[in-house]
Amino acid sequence: MTRKIPTRKEPTSAATNYARKAQEFFDSMLEAATRHRWNAAASLAIHAVISITDAVLTRHWGERSISKKHGDTAHLLATRLGTKEAHNYAVKLGQLLSKKSLAEYDNRMITPREAGELMREAERYYLWAKSLL
Repeated sequence: MTRKIPTRKEPTSAATNYARKAQEFFDSMLEAATRHRWNAAASLAIHAVISITDAVLTRHWGERSISKKHGDTAHLLATRLGTKEAHNYAVKLGQLLSKKSLAEYDNRMITPREAGELMREAERYYLWAKSLL
């Protein structure tokens, strides 16, 4: 049985704005890293991958996930694209999204090493997803 993920219908033209937001988050991530603002860099990396995923889903299917469960976005992407490559990137997306609470809400600071790893993985995902637009 396929689980029902809550989505919102969006005009496919909205993908442009999601992609622009993703680019802004991505660029700001790089800027934060140059200033050694590791928590901000990590948070911006996560927001970049969320927005670029919204761009892909909106461009190709006219919808995006509105689920409170971050893993649902990854599942929706894998299901819609239906390829092994998409599944692998959806797994990576889920791993990135699992760091959101740590980066934004936890009392522990993100280390430079953690931020660097998260940013590298976010960049790989971001470039892949951007190529689908």
